[in-house]
Amino acid sequence: MVGVCRRRVSLQKAQKRRAVDWGTLSLKKGVQGANLVVLAVPPGLIVEKGLEAAAVMEKGAVLTDAGSVKGVVVEELDRRLPPRVAFVGGHPIAGSEKRGVEAASADLFAGSVCVVTPSMKSTSEGVRTVTRMWKGVGCSVVKLSPGEHDLLLGEVSHLPHVVAAALTRTVSERGLRYAGAGFGDTTRIASGDSGLWADILIGNRREIGKAAARLLEELKRFQNALARGEREEVAKLLGEARKKRQLFEAKRNKTSKGRS
Repeated sequence: MVGVCRRRVSLQKAQKRRAVDWGTLSLKKGVQGANLVVLAVPPGLIVEKGLEAAAVMEKGAVLTDAGSVKGVVVEELDRRLPPRVAFVGGHPIAGSEKRGVEAASADLFAGSVCVVTPSMKSTSEGVRTVTRMWKGVGCSVVKLSPGEHDLLLGEVSHLPHVVAAALTRTVSERGLRYAGAGFGDTTRIASGDSGLWADILIGNRREIGKAAARLLEELKRFQNALARGEREEVAKLLGEARKKRQLFEAKRNKTSKGRS
């Protein structure tokens, strides 16, 4: 496996950890002769680097990515890629707020879901190749359209990041002295790389905006019930949330048992 890095220090770390067989700082040199190229770069660079890689990729080679936003990426690459290169979008739902080769692990994708987002221009062989790759590292693969991906991940991944950041910004520095595990669990993802997440949020801003509008309605329900001192209404809202959370836990536990 060939690794392409933007910085020499990152390349040296990857080679030291044996994360790659060999590496280079040149994207064109790294992808020459490859039958599969995976773009693991910030969403704002996927199209640019995809076009750069495709310029030297051979006929029949497959290009994929690991980005968290699919709609704008798939649309642009479908429109601008040379026909000899097949693009199949991918998004492994794994990892943490940490980044860099230091945060990598051999079982990073084990038991995770990877969403593959074929487009009208994706070849069946390209889809099979990308699917085999993600299954090979331990993922279960589901196929969604780029639009479905952005709608659903906007709800369960992108909006939560906005919420965690907004909550963190809301708390005073004095209040932080008394924050416990609950605050830490709720705001952990706010520690993510700000540049990377700015790309993600801007790239999926339409779906995040829709989800945020629904969140504001829910906050208003709590705000109104609290202002009126309506304990039963507050308990009802909390109970409904608790049931949905339990549904999530049940599905997650069932999935984990199925993979073990």
